[in-house]
Amino acid sequence: MARDDTGTPSSLRGNGCEPRLAAMSDDDEHDADDVPEHHDARIRLVWELLVFHAKLAVEAVRDLILSPISIIAVIAGLVSGGDRPDVYFRRVQRFGRRSDLWINVFGTRHRGPSADQIVKPLEESLLAHTRRGGRLERGAEQVNQLLDAMNRKRRNPDDSR
Repeated sequence: MARDDTGTPSSLRGNGCEPRLAAMSDDDEHDADDVPEHHDARIRLVWELLVFHAKLAVEAVRDLILSPISIIAVIAGLVSGGDRPDVYFRRVQRFGRRSDLWINVFGTRHRGPSADQIVKPLEESLLAHTRRGGRLERGAEQVNQLLDAMNRKRRNPDDSR
């Protein structure tokens, strides 16, 4: 996922100008090109939050599993003796580092495979389902209408009188 200097994903950045709000009603005919950019950005933000928490959960499960394994590795290394009692523990650490890179909780760019390769097609599918004709179109449209109305009200508090 491309990011700018602040670490913000490019999919959430605007084009430098204030997004235009499109009038949305059940009568309006519009296609995917008519969807305001900030509507997609909202969906991507919620998706990114869900992915972030899923990655945190995967990492937590991994940590719960690695904790007892690391203890067993140290005990096995100490019992087996030899000139390298840390060999098993270092293997556990190496696995932990590799899995950190693969899980990629914070979206850091690196070479090699990562969970992001699994997530990207799912994100595109979700976006497709929120556009014209998609299964989630109506729900996404209603949420965006509500958020647009709230944003208008916050920008123009005098209009509500």
